[in-house]
Amino acid sequence: MLIDEIINFCDADYDSIECNCDDCSNATICGHDCKECLDDIHYHRNNLRSDYSCRKLLDYYVCRYSYKYCSEIRYALQEIDHDRYRDFSILSLGCGGAADLMAFDEVCSEKINKYYGIDINEYWDTIHEQIKCVSGYKVNFSTNVDVLSYLRTNNIMNYNVIIIEYLISFFYKEIGEMGISQFFDDIIESIVSNKRYDTPMLIIINDVDSCYTGRDTVDMLIDKLNNLEYNFTYSKKRFSPSSYYSDSEQYDTNENFYVIDYDFQQKYCVAKTCNSAQLIIEVE
Repeated sequence: MLIDEIINFCDADYDSIECNCDDCSNATICGHDCKECLDDIHYHRNNLRSDYSCRKLLDYYVCRYSYKYCSEIRYALQEIDHDRYRDFSILSLGCGGAADLMAFDEVCSEKINKYYGIDINEYWDTIHEQIKCVSGYKVNFSTNVDVLSYLRTNNIMNYNVIIIEYLISFFYKEIGEMGISQFFDDIIESIVSNKRYDTPMLIIINDVDSCYTGRDTVDMLIDKLNNLEYNFTYSKKRFSPSSYYSDSEQYDTNENFYVIDYDFQQKYCVAKTCNSAQLIIEVE
């Protein structure tokens, strides 16, 4: 499966390349430990590193988070009737290591028509090239592309799936609630308004289950689609037993779908438990 191919590649690449920490402001504190760097980015423990500008760090990231992120999207895909879709033509905004493509590969590989992933970070290029080589699908990526600018300058056609995975929480910090509101406007104008007529359009937003990271801003997308009188259905899902995510339903389990080698878990401090909040929309 694609997830195994890419994680094995990143594990080998991580072991084979040298640390690139000479000009890193976090190097003296993290001790060349990628876990410490990632934790600094995510939890601001030292406030010395704020981005993923390191190939070795991204190898570690893929090994640490892909099982979790892929599993979360797999849960979302179980919520839809696949028979309603002739194919899946996927646009991934802020695609990272393409854990969403890994999920489609596991659940409905026979229906994948094409996948286009966009990300601002050009350090993903090596991993993206490997995905293109081994996936067997029509896959393309663009890096060094700002998602917001891309939406504002393009009419995007022929896609019937939009994946937004762990991007809202980043935008909430960078552009705030008003910026996210404009982001949703741009999605509707640039993508949804150009939807194919032979299939519903599936939108999956998967992100941190916390009101402090923009979780509740997703309701704006529902309101905007309603105001424009689109015909759509939606569900809000969560893994946590806490019901702070309004009108959401809890999944029966938060376990990921994979058996992970113990030594690998220890090496990468693998994130094993699903704990996101999701909005799943189908536009007719």
